[in-house]
Amino acid sequence: ITARWRARRSDIFSVCPRFQHGPRYEVSGILTGSLHDVAWQAMPLTVRDILALDAVRAGQPVVVAAADRLDSVVRWVHAAEVSDVGRLLRGGELLLSTGIALPASTTGLADYVAGLADAGVAGLAIELGQRYVSSLPRALVTTAEARGVPLIVFEREVFFVEITEAVHKRIIDAQFAELQAARRESVERQAQRMLLVAIIEQADLDVAVATARCEAMGVPVTGRRLAAVVARIPEAGAWLAAQAAVLDVAEGIASACRDIRIPAAVGSLDDVRVGALLSLPPGADADEIGRASCRERV
Repeated sequence: ITARWRARRSDIFSVCPRFQHGPRYEVSGILTGSLHDVAWQAMPLTVRDILALDAVRAGQPVVVAAADRLDSVVRWVHAAEVSDVGRLLRGGELLLSTGIALPASTTGLADYVAGLADAGVAGLAIELGQRYVSSLPRALVTTAEARGVPLIVFEREVFFVEITEAVHKRIIDAQFAELQAARRESVERQAQRMLLVAIIEQADLDVAVATARCEAMGVPVTGRRLAAVVARIPEAGAWLAAQAAVLDVAEGIASACRDIRIPAAVGSLDDVRVGALLSLPPGADADEIGRASCRERV
């Protein structure tokens, strides 16, 4: 990797507006523009969360096995009355059942639970009243405990459709919110990347425009010197490998800037280059700080 530095005199930005109480910048605010994954993610829905839903509480649920596994993530909810349903599952399901089709034998019940465990289900909820009147068979409970499958009993009749609707709505809403956040983050990353490219690569950029773009990225300008660092990866490889290499270099530079407490905006310029705009205090050695910011990656 090769690097080059272009320092700009602080008096170029003498027109920068001054803040009433002085600007405040946090080193933790270093940007990585177009490189980082979406920071916001929806919290996964767990068995414990589902037990708190009104539609589920209406059935007076009681956990009778593997209570220590209630934080298992639920991907989907299914109602199924098939004894070999395990082969139809993909993992992460909360299975609802009346138990009407479950095997009668101890061995059959153990195999049923084992099939669910092997499929990676998040839990099993059985409603009392049709197959089992007051409690579940001991073999079902002990096998679920041994295999770590949360087993829940509904002591009152409950509408499975209401449970599936309530849970699926939560899951879909969370996925939609995450998608919207990803789209917003993608737009922000693209904007930051365009700003970074414009500032670093346009040496004749208008002072007012440069100032506005720096401030848009949160880079302090007033009373500071700006140094642009460009790190090039000569042999980045295929596209995915190149993206990984660029990300690695950008994170290394951002981490180094945090270590030496230099506010900066860091991001990819293209598939083989990383750019960093460093905001230096008066009297700082741009070359030395540039080398320090890239020391581990150059």
